Amino acid sequence: NQTLAASPIQNWTLNSWFWWETLWIPANCTWADLEDHDGIVFPKPYQLYATIPYAFVMLMVRFLIERGWSLRRDHHFLPPRCNQPHKIV
Repeated sequence: NQTLAASPIQNWTLNSWFWWETLWIPANCTWADLEDHDGIVFPKPYQLYATIPYAFVMLMVRFLIERGWSLRRDHHFLPPRCNQPHKIV
């Protein structure tokens, strides 16, 4: 009975795939090279979570600007409405 070894890709989780060294780091480096050592402090991946609230706030600001300022200015660029009935109709 010969058992086939599972492919390494089959055992990956989404987290391990997302942080795969090949995607993020040049070929001659590893995650271990980015550990804090000799007084040098490297940024941590979890610190990126702090940017999510800022991105959400920026989206809300953009939404409010587009809905408020842009929509108020639209009437200047639209052709005038014709309130009188059309003579042919």
